[in-house]
Amino acid sequence: QSSLLAAARIKAMQDALTAFRPPGSGEPSSPPAEGRPRAGNALGTFACYPELAKAYLTFNGHILFASSLSARQRELLILRVALLRRCEYEWAQHVVLGANAGLTSDEIGWIVEGPERPDWDVLDRAMLRAVDQLLERAAKKKEVERVAKTGDEVTIDFSGIDSQTKKPIEGADGKDYTLLLGSRAFIPGFESELIGLQAKATKTFTLKFPKDYSVKSLQSRKVDFTVAVHKVQELQMPKLDDTFAASVSVIGELNVSPNIALKLAPEYFFTGFGSTVQASRGFTGGLVYRWGKQ
Repeated sequence: QSSLLAAARIKAMQDALTAFRPPGSGEPSSPPAEGRPRAGNALGTFACYPELAKAYLTFNGHILFASSLSARQRELLILRVALLRRCEYEWAQHVVLGANAGLTSDEIGWIVEGPERPDWDVLDRAMLRAVDQLLERAAKKKEVERVAKTGDEVTIDFSGIDSQTKKPIEGADGKDYTLLLGSRAFIPGFESELIGLQAKATKTFTLKFPKDYSVKSLQSRKVDFTVAVHKVQELQMPKLDDTFAASVSVIGELNVSPNIALKLAPEYFFTGFGSTVQASRGFTGGLVYRWGKQ
């Protein structure tokens, strides 16, 4: 009986491997990378669960062999998802794969900073924003009374004045601004100053803008920020399953040119197994992102 069970499991794994490389599939868009961390523990788990292996390998095979994504675009998105989902295993794997696919060490660092890094081109920025939108907007938000920590979303008022002249700085203020702690959307040090604060708290601190900041007048400038916290919300990220895929429809719009819109293929954005994001032309040449189960 044990030999029959073993034979059945082998047959099931063979079916799963067939799903990974369906007949007529092309070569992967990038060869295996040297120095990539071994994935024996994951493959060993798949060997024990053939149905899980088939579901994963079907999606993985599509991304590798049938997707319209270039290898570089694929790795760009995977790394951003790994960062936001705090998946160290996936990040370690795909830092190597990303470099092999053409991402520079600078670009891998920019992925941590997010889509607002000024060095991204229009298409890369649109793809990174779509990933952020999918994960953030699908999350359930629960207002909490505890202190804020990395991964929380805070609603704040903030203002900045020059440390020397004490004059307000144009553009360094905001009202009812929602900020995801850990997103690195603000200059280095800003978000860490908010960790440990509760709703109704106020804090003043001084930061120095980076010397390569995109606004030249603010480069290397010291600014005194005052921040008032209105609300702290805990984000409960959804499981990336069929229920999640069915729950998300219109995600948002990005104002991009029609030429860029046409370049965005239906499967350009993905954040979970078995699903893709479909892009369609929206109003004023923008894009409307929809999550579609394939």
